[in-house]
Amino acid sequence: NANPPSYWGNEEDGRELRTYIRNDQYTIQWGKRSRLQIPVGQELKDEYGLGYHERLRLEVRGNPKWDGEQGRLELEYDEVSDTFRAFQPVTVPDSRLESPLASHEAALDVGANNLVACSTTTGNQYLYDGRELFGRFRETTDEIARLQSKLHEDRSSSKRIRRLYRQRTKRRDHAQDALVRDLVERLYDEGVAM
Repeated sequence: NANPPSYWGNEEDGRELRTYIRNDQYTIQWGKRSRLQIPVGQELKDEYGLGYHERLRLEVRGNPKWDGEQGRLELEYDEVSDTFRAFQPVTVPDSRLESPLASHEAALDVGANNLVACSTTTGNQYLYDGRELFGRFRETTDEIARLQSKLHEDRSSSKRIRRLYRQRTKRRDHAQDALVRDLVERLYDEGVAM
């Protein structure tokens, strides 16, 4: 059975309500109306009118990026957007991961204003500008400092401050993940060795 969700992290950086479910304890059916089925304890079964052997069935949105053997499912509650997110790692056969005919190379320059500048031996160049993202990061940091300056002396944080920390971190992580995914897909399509 799955453990009940519990909090991860600390007060200052924000805590996340999260749980993990073993790969043999859940099923996901992908399609027009995708469904996630997970085991729950008797208390929740009673609350939702489920039978002894029934599992909780939830609608899920999204499309799988890879098809493979499912790993341990991670469920996380995002307080900022008031939604649950599921992360499902999969093991993909080696044959699916092999590089294309990789006869080209790429050089990367990682920085702050330009997050990544990339040149390839195919003659293509890619530039991922980070100024807007960095500006939003700085604005959120300034707002956190402003709110912290208004706190009573006996308090070090507030729900609003924790929410801003979490929002800032998630925004940064999402931008980094999107950048890497986009760049890797482009390089793969060009036949660049990875």
